[in-house]
Amino acid sequence: MPIQILAFAQARDVLGFDEREVEAVASPEAREASSGTGTVADSLPVGHQATAQQVLERLRPGLRAALPPGTRVAIDMEYSDWDAPVRNGQVLAIIPPVSGG
Repeated sequence: MPIQILAFAQARDVLGFDEREVEAVASPEAREASSGTGTVADSLPVGHQATAQQVLERLRPGLRAALPPGTRVAIDMEYSDWDAPVRNGQVLAIIPPVSGG
């Protein structure tokens, strides 16, 4: 099962999507060997022990710097650190701070 990535508010604007599924793989060659199809679409060569930040930076280099200060990540509906590991089959959400009055 792939990692499901959910992007809210400014994160959606920066990434250009609100939901996407990607599969973390050790390398593009590993993906080709395991699938037998020779395609690497929607796979990220970040390794199976990648952190949330590594996965997101692979999707869009400089992402964290492009987001407002205080942006959080959540893994499986629980706030997590950016350096928390994320694995295939989990949900990774990017949640910018909310303002209001």
